[in-house]
Amino acid sequence: GKRGRVVACLSVADKMAFLKERSEKNGFALEDEGFYVKESNFELLRKSDKQEVRINKVTYEGSLKITDVELFKTMLVTGLGKKKAYGCGMMTVIPMRQ
Repeated sequence: GKRGRVVACLSVADKMAFLKERSEKNGFALEDEGFYVKESNFELLRKSDKQEVRINKVTYEGSLKITDVELFKTMLVTGLGKKKAYGCGMMTVIPMRQ
């Protein structure tokens, strides 16, 4: 498909919306009070003579509910978002204690 213009998520609200908007198509659900932005920073990358790339890295923490096991498994393997080549978009999942 055709990709739209890339717009950085700069505010905490934008970062929260980014993850929440992608949750359903990736097999999980988030509650507004169930997750938060733990850390956010920019990393500047340069590959030899090429233009610098500025990556907005975000770490989320909280709980989610798996709604579609197959979609969720695929997301865990392939990642989430457009910056996977830069080591972003990976999710670590730890089961909650009952």
